[in-house]
Amino acid sequence: MKKMNSHILQELNSFLNSNNITLSQTAFIEKKILEEEKPLDINYEKGILTYYDSFTNSEIEITFDSYITEKFQILFSSITIDLETQNIQLTSLSFNKYKKRVIEILNKCYDTIKKRFKYLSVFLATIQQSIVYLNSNFTTINKNETNSDIVCFDAKTNHNSLQL
Repeated sequence: MKKMNSHILQELNSFLNSNNITLSQTAFIEKKILEEEKPLDINYEKGILTYYDSFTNSEIEITFDSYITEKFQILFSSITIDLETQNIQLTSLSFNKYKKRVIEILNKCYDTIKKRFKYLSVFLATIQQSIVYLNSNFTTINKNETNSDIVCFDAKTNHNSLQL
């Protein structure tokens, strides 16, 4: 029997680490300053760069929130592919433990990010949507139970709930 894919869990935990987010924001700003023409304004605290667009004769904003959300969506895509594979290869009990661990990491990091990076609203909403997605698309039938209970995990409480 195959074991859980711990490197995906480590990658997720590392990506959502608040220190990594701070370093990523700094790198994002530095990279954009070098790549683009000189911005009109830089909000280092929120990771927002404002540029003048001569084609539209208006100001445009490039935000770290959009950037990190896009990066998270790529990582989350890898996680869902891994979950699909794990759902086939692991027993129901092992798969449910694995899925629960992914959701626990998402919930823990969501709480930390919400406290420290309130301005990352799109990113925070994407994390919440990811938890809902995992619960709605990776509900497994516990093959060890005779009454075929369906096991879900509550995104807020991290407790099992049985749905008949």
